[in-house]
Amino acid sequence: MELTPRLRRFVFLARSFGVSLEALGDALRTKQFEVPLDLESPTSSEVRLGLASRELRLLSYLARNPMFWEYPVAEYVLRPMVDTRILVAWLIAKDDPGLYEKFKSFGAGRLKLRKLHLEDFVEAEELSDQFEDHLDYLEARVNSETLEEFQAIDLGSNFAGKSIRDMAREAGLKRLYDLDYAPLSAEHHGEWSSLEDWDLAVSDDPLHQGHRFGTFSPSEDGVSIQVVAHAFFLMMDTVEEVFSSLGASVAPELAACEVAFTQAVRQAREEAASEE
Repeated sequence: MELTPRLRRFVFLARSFGVSLEALGDALRTKQFEVPLDLESPTSSEVRLGLASRELRLLSYLARNPMFWEYPVAEYVLRPMVDTRILVAWLIAKDDPGLYEKFKSFGAGRLKLRKLHLEDFVEAEELSDQFEDHLDYLEARVNSETLEEFQAIDLGSNFAGKSIRDMAREAGLKRLYDLDYAPLSAEHHGEWSSLEDWDLAVSDDPLHQGHRFGTFSPSEDGVSIQVVAHAFFLMMDTVEEVFSSLGASVAPELAACEVAFTQAVRQAREEAASEE
């Protein structure tokens, strides 16, 4: 299939974004070895660096694939990025090493619970041959640091015992929650507003008296580069705060990536204008 000029521009942008993010990832992997780490109590820095990496990873998924530059698909990446941004800001603001340990143990307990559920299922359905390798994998992961007998399982909603809204408020990001997280959650939870936007349309038949029917088709509103920009600045804020909290500045690396992004977008727009 021959690509249209519009699709070619999107492919060019995606490739350019990918190259820029690879360069940033290389720079951050090097930079992290320059920060003063407490190797006897590494959890705090591990969690922060892991969350910063997560933010860049999510942005990379979105930036490399133009299909994600369209709502509501973009929301499945943007919401976790906002979630990570709020969590990072809250943890750093609290400055409590115990919270990082709780974050880690909560996740470890959830992994243990996943293994136990799968073991129960396999035993009940007599499927041990089909799941043997995966159970061995989970067994190794669960016991990689602490024997599972000494791991607690917390059935609460999250490790902190408080809502993401409260975290945002305490971290000074209430506006980000109100303008980004809450609206983005509508698609994740299948709320009425999401159905109205993407899945229902009023019938043209006057006999239906304004009744809505399912569209049963994806949105055709078109892609928006603004989606990538939105995600990019979420990543910048998160990564910058993480490295700053660890005593290192990554401002030059982030600025170089931003310049590369801006140049790619400008070139694509110039090409579009020349084709009109």
